[in-house]
Amino acid sequence: MRGRRTHVWTVALGLALGVWSGTSVVWAQTKAGPKASGANDVDPEFEKHFAAGQTAAKANRWDAARQEFLAAFDLRPNHAGAVALLAQAEMATGRHREAAEHLQIFLDYAVGLNPADRKTAEDLLIEAQSKLAIVTVNVDKPGAKITVDGRILGTSPLTEPVLVDAGPQRRFEAEGPDGRAKVTVDLEARTTPTVTMVLTPPPTKVIKESQTWRTPVIFAGIGLGVAGVGTGIGFLVAASMKNTQAVDLADKIALDRAANEPLCPAGSLDSRCKDLTDLQTRRDTFRNVAVAGFVVGGVAAAGTAILAIATTSSKAAAAEPKKKSLLVLPSPGGLLVTGTF
Repeated sequence: MRGRRTHVWTVALGLALGVWSGTSVVWAQTKAGPKASGANDVDPEFEKHFAAGQTAAKANRWDAARQEFLAAFDLRPNHAGAVALLAQAEMATGRHREAAEHLQIFLDYAVGLNPADRKTAEDLLIEAQSKLAIVTVNVDKPGAKITVDGRILGTSPLTEPVLVDAGPQRRFEAEGPDGRAKVTVDLEARTTPTVTMVLTPPPTKVIKESQTWRTPVIFAGIGLGVAGVGTGIGFLVAASMKNTQAVDLADKIALDRAANEPLCPAGSLDSRCKDLTDLQTRRDTFRNVAVAGFVVGGVAAAGTAILAIATTSSKAAAAEPKKKSLLVLPSPGGLLVTGTF
C-alpha cells in the first residue's frame, strides 16, 4: 500500500477527522469529496459501501462500519475519505496496526489538508502507534518468508521496520531454502526492538537399517526348529516301533523255516512275508522323515542362533571379545548343539 505515491489527493472541502478518546470515539461528519485527480467517475458499488459505512459509524456499529469502509477502500484505494474513515473504524475496533498503516497512507498522500485536519490525523497516528512495537527483523539468509503470528511480513531481507501489535508471546518465524527459524518475544508498546533469526538447516535424514524384522524372524526360526526336531523325534519313535514289529515277525517266520532255508524267498506264498516287507518299508520311510525333520530343525536352530548372536550389542562384544562358533547336528536322540559363545 505504501507504493501508491503516484496518486495525489486533494481535499476540496476539508476532511474533519474527529477526536479519539480512551472510552469513546467521536467523529465529525465528512463529505465525500476528497478524491485523487482523474478519479471522479461515479462508482455505484463504491458509493453503496461508503454510505453504508457512514450509516454504521453513526450508529456506533464499528465492526460493520470497518467492513464497509474496507470494501470501499478496496474499490477506490485513492479515495482519501475512504482511507480516513477506514482508519477511524480500525481505531474504534482496536486494530491499531491497520489503523496506523492507513493513517500513514492518508498523511503521505493527502494534499491540501488544512493544519487542523493534519494535526488531528497525526495525533491519531501517534495514538495508534502507542499500542504497537516497531520491530526490526533480521534474518541471516536472504529469501526466507517472514511471518509474525501467521501474518506474512515479507521476504528477507526486510528493508524497513514493521509494526506489530504489542503483547506477550509474539511468534516470529522465518522459512526459506536455507532452513527455518522461530523466535517468541514479548513486545511492549512504544518500543523498537530488533528480532534476529538464524536459519537452522533441516536435519539430515539418516536412514538406518530397520531391526524390526529380526525379532519375528528369530521367533519363526525357533518355532520351525522346534517343529522340525519334534517331527524327527516323532517319526524316529514310529520307525523304532515298526522295526520292533518287523523283528518280532521275522523271528516267528524263522521258527517255521529249516536251518538254512531263506526267510522269505522270492515267490513265497507265506502272507507273513508280505506283512514283513510292509513293516520294513514303513520303518525305512519313518526313519527318512525323522532325519529330514532333524535336518530342518537343525538348520532353523542354527540360523536362529546365528541371527541372535549377530544382534548382540557391539559394546558387549568390544568389552569381552570372543571367537564365537556354533555347530548344530541332528541325532537319533534329538538335536546336538555345541560350540563356544
